[in-house]
Amino acid sequence: MVAWREGIAVAAAIIGLAIAGFLSSLPPASECSTAHKIHWLLAAPFFSLFVVAGAYAIAKGSLAQRIILFIAVAVIIAGYVAGLSSSLPMVFETEVGCAAQGAR
Repeated sequence: MVAWREGIAVAAAIIGLAIAGFLSSLPPASECSTAHKIHWLLAAPFFSLFVVAGAYAIAKGSLAQRIILFIAVAVIIAGYVAGLSSSLPMVFETEVGCAAQGAR
């Protein structure tokens, strides 16, 4: 059987999305001269891997593989949103502090 192909596609999609989320997370800026940078271009190939492998797993995979992929994607997206939400107050604080310093 070729069920291992779909299993590899599910794993590749999960890993691709996790790496894309990690690379596109919002890193802290330590000072006003350091801009907050989101590395979209670094994450694009991994997100593309997720899309292609995920589409293959959805089209050819079993019900169990599709459910595993769905649950893993939901967990990864929830983790990404939680990480982004926890870093946003720091970003706002840095930007407001820099704006106040620039206004003086």
